[in-house]
Amino acid sequence: MIVSRLEKKNFRVEEKMIAKGYARYLLPTVISLCFSQLAPLVDSLCISETLGETALSAMSTVNPVYYFFNIIASFGGVGGGIGIAKAMGSGDKYTGGRVFTKAIIWMTSITAILSIIALIFIDPLLKILCATEGNFGYAKDYLRILLMGMVFYVYVFAMTCILTDDNDANLAMAGGIVTGAVNMIIDVVGMFVLHQGIWVAAFGTVMGMVAASLVFLFHARKKDRICRFTRKREGLDDISLISIISPGTPEAAQNLLFVIQILQSNYILSSSIGVSGLGNSAVIENLGLVAYIIIAGVSESVLPLFASYYGEGNKDVNRIVKRTVLILGEVLITVFSVSLMIYPQWMMNLFSIDEPLMMETLPRAIRITAVAQIVALVNAVFVSYLQSTDEEKKATVSFFIQGIVQITVMVALSVRYPLDAPWIATLVAYVSVLLYFVFYCRQLADLKYRGKCNIVFMECGDSSDTNLKKWQEEAGEHLTEDEKKTLREQIFAPFIAAKGENSYMCSFLMLEKDDGHRSVILRYDSRKDIMGNDEGNGEDEELVFEKCINSEFNYVRRLMINYR
Repeated sequence: MIVSRLEKKNFRVEEKMIAKGYARYLLPTVISLCFSQLAPLVDSLCISETLGETALSAMSTVNPVYYFFNIIASFGGVGGGIGIAKAMGSGDKYTGGRVFTKAIIWMTSITAILSIIALIFIDPLLKILCATEGNFGYAKDYLRILLMGMVFYVYVFAMTCILTDDNDANLAMAGGIVTGAVNMIIDVVGMFVLHQGIWVAAFGTVMGMVAASLVFLFHARKKDRICRFTRKREGLDDISLISIISPGTPEAAQNLLFVIQILQSNYILSSSIGVSGLGNSAVIENLGLVAYIIIAGVSESVLPLFASYYGEGNKDVNRIVKRTVLILGEVLITVFSVSLMIYPQWMMNLFSIDEPLMMETLPRAIRITAVAQIVALVNAVFVSYLQSTDEEKKATVSFFIQGIVQITVMVALSVRYPLDAPWIATLVAYVSVLLYFVFYCRQLADLKYRGKCNIVFMECGDSSDTNLKKWQEEAGEHLTEDEKKTLREQIFAPFIAAKGENSYMCSFLMLEKDDGHRSVILRYDSRKDIMGNDEGNGEDEELVFEKCINSEFNYVRRLMINYR
């Protein structure tokens, strides 16, 4: 269906509303990530300054453990969060509560069991992690403390995603700030003032997570929250654990591959230049932490939008979201990457690197990695889109492509170019995944205003009485008399009464869903739900009125009438 000039104008108004609403997710997420990601960077800086490059290399040795437990957190947090957002989009509060309950119980149980096993077999585990004779003691001291608090680490990782999807991005941000602040204070005081060992860095990480867990308890005070422990209701089918965690499969696969890739990289670098190689790896991993603030901030904060619009059945607006996020993300990551390509020494100066071999080899590694981050952001947005629209299998395949290509290229280059093999392999793998998204998944094909997918009609503008009357008449052309009456009584009349003299930017559209149902949706850009949180007024065989029960999960409020 060709889009007219007026419809293009309406889409652009919707795009501005999306950008404004996306900022409400993006800013808290980025601020939270700044603190949570800078905390491990401060860990590394404190260790490097007080204990030297051998102790810094121990961080590279232990890092795969983080990624391993991130697998569990991704299943429960990302998967559970997407399930909650979809429940919001469809107005199903009970299912959202069951998703939260089962995800938290599963994550906590499996993390506790695996942490105990790892503590019992910590020495063999460190050998698998490529700990050297020089850094084995440092790595063991750090890992022992970390494993004791790993339950809190996984819980905070997961809840940051879940709270954002349950419309509490500000609390998720507060948790991230508290995590980073507590961690960094303990690091600085413990290592520079009290002159303690590397265990203090791990202790700071754990205590930061404990503090954030306490902050997240404030979410229970919200009356309209979906994240609450909910028992199974008799007579209703319970949601399966597999369906809860499966949307998190792409991130889980990514973290699994990170474990494999870091182990392989550490083995190649430690075999070629020993502790200096592991030191290079530690610096590059910290570069990744900074880039992750941008990449994850952009791609993870858009998950609620993708998932909720998908739950609503709105394909056209999801295309607008994808385009908006890609443009913003690429601007941000390009500025960061170009600074590293021009002057990579600023990253090295942070760690006071003066070891000759590292001074020689690190600039090239930093430049290659900086280019890779530009591609990584595009891939991350595509992954978020796919996993939010029930296409997580395609997203999961992308990580296996990335892993296979990266491992293969790394092995091939390790013979002649061992010092650059990990970084070149990463860049080649990211480009391979991008090609898969573009040519197989066709993720760029729907970014232009080529036509409408399932919008029957759409109007945007201010909430003047003239506009509202016009929109109501236009919708009436597609509805029966009973449906027009419901539209007037359940959407327009309450909205006009609630808004009073206030004016809101609005969009009004009718969707044709895949199941044959039609939805009439009025959005209004507001920081609060002026129409309340009622869940509807019942249903009969001909007509269903459904009002989305969570008024703040997105940048506007949604009211729907479904016809069947």
